[in-house]
Amino acid sequence: MSGGLGSGGTNGRAGIAVAVVETIYVELLGEGIDVWRPVDAEPGGDGVYRLLAPFDYDSTLETWRFEPVPWSGANNGCSVRVLAP
Repeated sequence: MSGGLGSGGTNGRAGIAVAVVETIYVELLGEGIDVWRPVDAEPGGDGVYRLLAPFDYDSTLETWRFEPVPWSGANNGCSVRVLAP
């Protein structure tokens, strides 16, 4: 599907940019067995991802191999930007 949510580019309405978000798996530490959690992440190129914390993320309940971007109130640090006038 071209131009839809999660596909990058614009959504076809007013040229609003849509971020690419993929589901990847991050290792949880200290669980006693191998545990991998599905996590939303933004690809940054060269195989690097920015992990997006779920709204209910609590670092005292689970320890991720790599720390996610924390929520700031209702905003997780991502913002919508119009790329063209």
